[in-house]
Amino acid sequence: MSNIALSKVLECSTARGIDRLVMVVIADRMNEAGKAWCGSSDIANRANISRQNVTRSVRSLSDSGELETEFRTGPRFTNIYTLSGALNLRTSHPETVSPRVTGALTLRQKCSHPETQTQGTQKNPHIVEISEILKVWNSLKNIPRVQKLNPDRKKHLTARLKDSYFRDNWKEGIERIAKSDFCAGKGNTGWKADFDWFINPNTLPKIIEGKYDNRVVTTKTRSCL
Repeated sequence: MSNIALSKVLECSTARGIDRLVMVVIADRMNEAGKAWCGSSDIANRANISRQNVTRSVRSLSDSGELETEFRTGPRFTNIYTLSGALNLRTSHPETVSPRVTGALTLRQKCSHPETQTQGTQKNPHIVEISEILKVWNSLKNIPRVQKLNPDRKKHLTARLKDSYFRDNWKEGIERIAKSDFCAGKGNTGWKADFDWFINPNTLPKIIEGKYDNRVVTTKTRSCL
């Protein structure tokens, strides 16, 4: 248990309702390095909510930038959770150690990153990566192209790029999609992969694990004597 992680969440997290409850449960399971690995069932039992609510909250917290999730990389294929953004335990700021500052100003300083103080003029730090991802995606054949990067897509894609697993594997994921007949609409249902599906937090691990790879069909030949 990390009292530091739990205190950080209670003081600085902007999550509300069930999302905040899930964040508190995860923070309570974190070690001193600021990492926790636990299954959805464990979180659901501790928070007294359903597993579906846990899944939705983890996705929401990841999209908000407060929680970084490495899917199925922990013991027994559990997720590994790390506080990110303003909650990152590895980030410290000089203003947080001043004992003379009290009240609301202290909390605001303790929970803010330098980039949030220049909000409105600060550019998205992932703008180059976003451009590269769109370029590679739109090079795919038989897959719907991205015509517009609307605010919702930009928000989700920025959240994905805060996850080291996504940053390390997005290109391989798109390459696998390009080779997949199912993703190109050649399955029984005619479904095609699209960009919104790709930037869902649960999609890339499944692609890398080979769920959408083409299946090799082997036929046995009978010899004639």
